[in-house]
Amino acid sequence: MSNKMLKAALAYAEAGFSIIPVDPDTKRPIIASWKEFQDRIATQEEITNWYTSRPNSGIAIICGPISNLCVADADYYNLQNLKDKQNLRDYIALHLDVPLDSIPASQTPKGGEHYFLICPSPPLMSRKVDQNDKYLKCLDVKCLGGYVVVPPTTKSDGTSWNWKVPLFDSEGKRVSILAPKLYDRLRALERVVSTEKPEEIGDDGIPEPNMFKHPGRDESLFHVANLLVRGGGKRGEVYRIIYELGQRCIPPADTPGPQGVDIEAKVNSAFNRDERKTLNIAQLVRDYAYQATGYFQLESLYRELNLVSTQDKTAARVALKRMVESGELEKTGKKDGQYQIKSSITQQEIPDEPGVEFQVLLPLDIHNLVKIFPGNLILVYGMKDGGKTSFALHTAYLNMNRLQTIYLNIESDSTELRSRVLSVGGNDSLPIWKDNTKFISYEISSPGDCEHCIDKSPNKLYLIDYLDCSEDYTLATNYVNKIHSLIRGTEVIAIILAQTNPNKGLPFGGVGMFNRPRLVLSLEWSNEVEGGGGLMTIQSAKTPRHPELGHPRGWQRYYKIVKGGQFIPYDKLSEWFDPNKKIT
Repeated sequence: MSNKMLKAALAYAEAGFSIIPVDPDTKRPIIASWKEFQDRIATQEEITNWYTSRPNSGIAIICGPISNLCVADADYYNLQNLKDKQNLRDYIALHLDVPLDSIPASQTPKGGEHYFLICPSPPLMSRKVDQNDKYLKCLDVKCLGGYVVVPPTTKSDGTSWNWKVPLFDSEGKRVSILAPKLYDRLRALERVVSTEKPEEIGDDGIPEPNMFKHPGRDESLFHVANLLVRGGGKRGEVYRIIYELGQRCIPPADTPGPQGVDIEAKVNSAFNRDERKTLNIAQLVRDYAYQATGYFQLESLYRELNLVSTQDKTAARVALKRMVESGELEKTGKKDGQYQIKSSITQQEIPDEPGVEFQVLLPLDIHNLVKIFPGNLILVYGMKDGGKTSFALHTAYLNMNRLQTIYLNIESDSTELRSRVLSVGGNDSLPIWKDNTKFISYEISSPGDCEHCIDKSPNKLYLIDYLDCSEDYTLATNYVNKIHSLIRGTEVIAIILAQTNPNKGLPFGGVGMFNRPRLVLSLEWSNEVEGGGGLMTIQSAKTPRHPELGHPRGWQRYYKIVKGGQFIPYDKLSEWFDPNKKIT
């Protein structure tokens, strides 16, 4: 058994899957923290230690981007008759471009089936699809934030997970299948995702008698703390209740050593999570408002976002109030609780001559695909360490002989900035960077400082690195709108860099961030690029340079970051391509 499981675990890891050991009966991880393996694949040594010390452990694959995996989990055994089971199977098959029986699939001990697909971009959230639907409530999505138990895991009663359609072909290569229609349908069914349950544990969960016994004790205490916080409990009250409950656990929470529980940390985490959920609801409200056609009713917003609890509804009303106060939203009509996005209308005169483009060079020759005009705003967003600063500084370097760059820098001190600019231009370029007619850097502490640095004099390029609204991401769209208002009608342009929200594949701030920029680019780290780099995608381009050749929206190009700063095409995959067509 030990050799079999160890060999299988190592084989999965070698194929690029992030795996963790689990208890076959409960499907719970048997390591202290599994979340780090959402960002990295365990080493051969770690895996060997796991399955040497616990040879009967099962294997679970972390879903989402780390393993490029999305699993549709069909719990057929929860449906009462063959017709209902066939209806669920037909529903899945209807949204596929290939026969269902050709998709890699495993059968669970209870008779469910897992369908193994490529992870979409942006990834789906792990969740139950729709608890109000007769059939779909038996369909789970396991993607970002989830994991799935895989063969040859075997429970203590001898039942096991088995492949119906193998995950690897006869040559040992992974069978990779995309299902865009299914992804779109599942994404359309998304509702407000509760953060109360940060990982998927399958259909069994933890049996009630084991809730406060190791290894489920810690999560159960955290779950109760969350319930108390959501019920309006004060910090001191919640701490006393969780402390008393912790003493009744097996083993007790105050057990010395690694078996103990930091009650204060659990309570603090519950309060922090509640604050994050409030911010998440505020962002959902903002996204809803910007996507609404015309006006919308408060009750419609509650219903569409599935806001049921008094606490969630209060958070939504607070978010709407703040949008009204910031000037983004206005109350409309005679009916109370009716809103619409506030419009700002001015009459425009059509000029006699065509507009003159803003002469700016962008990395990867983006300027050859799109037109940029004075007063335009560009948004570039990506994951942390995805190359945003390299993109910004390389843009500054490309334009030093034609524009003055104003670099609004929120995170690098002067020493680090010196290192970064020299990595772009080389050691001999320091005098150029220190020439204030070519480049000026201001260290700012918040996005609100940006408006004080924009003076609107012509032939300037403003680089905002980056839009940090971590205290309240619901303000991000407001800052973008303010910056655009400042440069509109001037002879300058601005490039805003922002962080990607990994749960949505959008910038923190949501879809409202896309309203004002004329060009939106995303940066995503890619394992295809040797030595460090990623994939750029044109998410939105308002004015294509060559519309007769097709709109470049969705086009992609691989990039490489050289010497820690130069942002250049990846020489092995160097051209722009449409991912929906053959790469040329």
